[in-house]
Amino acid sequence: TYEDETTNVVFSPNEVCNLSINELRQHLLKYKVALQPNKHPEIWMKISETLAIQFQGSVRNFISYNDFSVDRIKSYMLSNKKSFPYISGEKIRNYWLYVIEQYSDIHFIDREKISVAPDTHVLQASKVLGLINDTDLERSDIRDFVSSQWAYIFEGTSLCPIDIHTPLWLWSRNGFTMEVNGYGGTFESGIQLHL
Repeated sequence: TYEDETTNVVFSPNEVCNLSINELRQHLLKYKVALQPNKHPEIWMKISETLAIQFQGSVRNFISYNDFSVDRIKSYMLSNKKSFPYISGEKIRNYWLYVIEQYSDIHFIDREKISVAPDTHVLQASKVLGLINDTDLERSDIRDFVSSQWAYIFEGTSLCPIDIHTPLWLWSRNGFTMEVNGYGGTFESGIQLHL
C-alpha cells in the first residue's frame, strides 16, 4: 500500500480527509491493510480526522505534543478514546507505539512503558513458560497481570516488555514449536522460565 502511488495516500491524514469513505475503502482493501471493509475504513477515517484537525495531519506532531512520552501518549489516547477508535485499546495501543518506533526515527523517552500486548497467544506462551498458571488464567485482570509480570522481568534490562510480544505470538501461533534453520525439521522448545 505504501509503495503503490495509487494507494499511499492513506498514510497522509490530511489527504485521507479529502477522500470519500468508498475511495478510502478501496485503497485500504487493495493490499489488505483493512480486513473488515466497513469498520476498518471508518476507524482509519476517524483517526485521520483527529490527526488532521488537532495535529496538522502528523503522527509526529501528536507524539511531540505528548513530549515523546509513552505514558503521556497513552493517557491522552485514553482521555480521547472517541478520537482514537481501536488503537486506544490496551493491546493495539501498545503495539501501535511499538510499530511507530520500529518503522520511524521516533524515540520515546520512556520506551519501557510500552507493555507487552497480552492477547491470547501471549497469554498461552506466558503459561507455557511458567510465568502464569491455569488459576491465573481465570483472573478477571489477567491481561494487566501478565503485562505487569513481563514488566517486572525486564526491569533493569535493555529490553522492554513489548520486545517479547512478536516472538511469543509467533511461538504460540506455531504450536510452541521452533523451526531450526539448516536442520530440516521442527523441534519442540524446551524453554522454561524460572522465577
